[in-house]
Amino acid sequence: QTYNNNCTPECIIPIKFSGINQNISLSDIKLDYEVLGIVKSENKIYEVVKNEPLISSKFLNIDFSKLGILVPNEPGIKNLELNLGNTKLLTKNIEISPNFENKIIEIVPNNPPALFGVTYMAITDKTYQNATYIWNFGDSSPEIITNSNIVRHKFESPGTYELKLKLIINGTEYSKTQSIVTGNARDYIDRIIKEKKQDLSSIEAKINNFPEWIKKYLFEKLEIDNSKKMINSLESRYKEAISDSEYDSIISELSKLNIPYNFEVSQEISPIEIFPYEEQINLEALKSMDNFVYEGEIKDFYDAVNFWILNNLKIILESKTYSFYFRDEINQIPLFSHSKITLIPEGEIDKIYFLINQDVSKTLIKSEDKFENFEDKTLGFIFNNFNSKKEFEFLSPGRLDYLNPPVFISPKFSDLNIKNKIEILCNNDGICDKTLGENYKNCSNDCKPVFLTFTFLLVLFIIAFS
Repeated sequence: QTYNNNCTPECIIPIKFSGINQNISLSDIKLDYEVLGIVKSENKIYEVVKNEPLISSKFLNIDFSKLGILVPNEPGIKNLELNLGNTKLLTKNIEISPNFENKIIEIVPNNPPALFGVTYMAITDKTYQNATYIWNFGDSSPEIITNSNIVRHKFESPGTYELKLKLIINGTEYSKTQSIVTGNARDYIDRIIKEKKQDLSSIEAKINNFPEWIKKYLFEKLEIDNSKKMINSLESRYKEAISDSEYDSIISELSKLNIPYNFEVSQEISPIEIFPYEEQINLEALKSMDNFVYEGEIKDFYDAVNFWILNNLKIILESKTYSFYFRDEINQIPLFSHSKITLIPEGEIDKIYFLINQDVSKTLIKSEDKFENFEDKTLGFIFNNFNSKKEFEFLSPGRLDYLNPPVFISPKFSDLNIKNKIEILCNNDGICDKTLGENYKNCSNDCKPVFLTFTFLLVLFIIAFS
């Protein structure tokens, strides 16, 4: 039984005699045994030598695959020494196979719940750039190919699966196969509910530190109230559940609850003076806000605007991007940016146009000023007689592009020195408004040339006295 009926190449059968004050002499010992019906004999006997152990401990089950032992890159015969402190435990020659798997040390976790989405991470001997990971979870689901060492997967039923991972680096393939044991839903639900509650409590406490208008935005964005109701409902169902199908349904619903457990500032832009970028020019939005058409080169218009800003206006940008952390996610996720634009005029400005170019449905503005919505992608403000500092705060999804912030500012076009022609559309109000660029050529209904007016009056004078 000790050798499971396999004595290749040999089996050692211990014989022990015990007693008090006994002297035993053994000679001419012979052991007869039978193998496949054939009787055989053995007469080799020797005394067992007892060696003192190098170390002593209670029983320990050591999984060497989790020790992170690295082997040389070159295959061949190597000398292995195992030491504990200054004590040498083992010295042995080992062979390094050319198909070793040392680059992939371990895949975690290895005991997830079934029916619950989990992020798996391959722990490698170092970080690899431009590597390809091919994941086969052994559950008949399609292979997943990623460029990073993490992937999210859900096993549909409890059981033991062989996860096969291939790592391809510069055309060379390395692989690792690891057993994944998924457990029944009922064994994990209580822990998951407690984690979700703890995450909600933690994130809510942090949100409450924001001003009221941001707090309201985040509660709606993260669906905090709905998550609370859902968790309480699932907890009640869990306490009353008795069948596996009920537990499976509960854990599936819990898997859909994406609640962050923490967030922090991941990008901060200290107050800095900026100039609008050419990509933020939106002539259609400006046209809808006021009555003009510019038909020249965009570059000329852009240069003229920045030259005017240089001499008349300071634009200060500051911003903080908040990234959230979710369980089973390795990377932080940028959720929103809180930005502030400060406009400081150098003197009195007749009129300026201020545009915020981003998805209006996902933008929250803290402002009491009236603004226009252009095709749900631009918010536009017009300020007349602008002579004092003005601040705009707004929230936008994701990370703010500090190299190209989504704002544009322009004065009225008559204040710009543009090489190309600006055509002004006449508003036909009977007033020749030179501040709008109206003249007798582009707005003859409102503006009359001086010499034509003088000629007309002279004709009337002659007729009257003839």
